[in-house]
Amino acid sequence: MNNQMLKKFFVVSAIAAFTTPCFAQCTEAAAAKLPFVNVQTNSYKYIGTNGKENKANTEIMYNKMLEIHKLFDSAFKNITGMMGKWRAQVGNQNNEGFVKGVIEIAMQTITCDEKGEFYKSTGNPTFSIEVFVNGFEPWIFKDEKKAFGFTDANRKDSLNGHLLYVIAEKQKEDSFKGFPLYYSGWNRHPEQSVVIITKPNIPLFKPITIGEFVGLFRNWNAHYSPEKPGSPYKVTPAKIDKFVKENTKQFFEKPCITLWDRQNQIVYIKKSTFVDDATQGNPWVIFNPDYIEKDAAATSLQFISIEWHQGEDTVSKKAFNDFKNNFDFKKLQAMLGK
Repeated sequence: MNNQMLKKFFVVSAIAAFTTPCFAQCTEAAAAKLPFVNVQTNSYKYIGTNGKENKANTEIMYNKMLEIHKLFDSAFKNITGMMGKWRAQVGNQNNEGFVKGVIEIAMQTITCDEKGEFYKSTGNPTFSIEVFVNGFEPWIFKDEKKAFGFTDANRKDSLNGHLLYVIAEKQKEDSFKGFPLYYSGWNRHPEQSVVIITKPNIPLFKPITIGEFVGLFRNWNAHYSPEKPGSPYKVTPAKIDKFVKENTKQFFEKPCITLWDRQNQIVYIKKSTFVDDATQGNPWVIFNPDYIEKDAAATSLQFISIEWHQGEDTVSKKAFNDFKNNFDFKKLQAMLGK
C-alpha cells in the first residue's frame, strides 16, 4: 500500500470509527462500553541534517516507528469508553548521528454532549504518551540549551569530544519495569513520568566528575555572565581556583550532581551545591562511549524514552494500568540495535 493510499485509509478509518456511535443515543453507560479506537492523524515524515534530506532513512525509520506503535496500541485492546489519536514524525539526526523520531498518542474518554450525542473531541487528552526514538523529552535532558549563558550561541560544551548533558529533572528512587524513571513537568506528579529503555547491562550515560566539571566551567567562565560586573554572585576564575585549593582530591573525583536553581541560572561554586544522590540534584553526564555502536546504521534504534501524563478519571487510570501491565517493555528493548 503506497503512502497516499495509506493516508486515505486512515482518513476513512477515522471517519468510520468516530461517526458510527452517533447513530445511537449517548448515555454514560453506552459511552463506557464503546471499544477503543486509535486513529492515525497528521502523519509527518521528514528528516534533514543541516538542510540535507535523506528519503531512504526517512522511510526506514518511519516503518520502524509504525512497528513500535503496534506494541503500544496492543496494550489498550481491552479498553472501552476511550478513543485515541496518534501520529509519528521522523526528525533530524541526534548528536551521535542516529535518526530521531517521535510518536505521540493522545487518549481521552468519550462523553455525551448536551444534545445527547457522543462528544468525541475535547482537545484535552486525559492520558497521553510520547515516545522519543534516539532522543529525549526536551525538558528532562538538556544539551547545548541546558543553561542560558553557559556558552556562546555557536559553541557546544564537550568533554574530550563528547557532548555534555545535564539531567534537568531528578531521577526517581523507584524504577518502571526495571528501567530508570524520571520526573516530568513542574508539579512532579507520580503519574507524569519519563522512563528510558536502553540495551541491557550497558549504562547509557557516563557521569563526569566534579573535578572535570569545575575545569570545564573555568574555561566557560569567559562566556558565562549571569550577573552584572562587580556582583558578589559572579563566578570568577579566582573564585574557582580558591574553591579547588579548599577541597580534597576525593571530593573532585565524585560524580558531578548540582543543586543550582536552573531557572535563575545563578551558579554558586561552593561545596554545598554538589550532592551525592541523583534523586536530589541534576547529574552532568556524557553518552557512555561503550554504549553507542560505532558502525551502526543511522536508522539503528539505540535508546527510547517514553513520557506519559495520566489523568485522575477512572477510565484514564484504567488505561494507565493496562499500559503498565500489558505493554511489553522487554519486546521494545529487544528492538534496540536493529
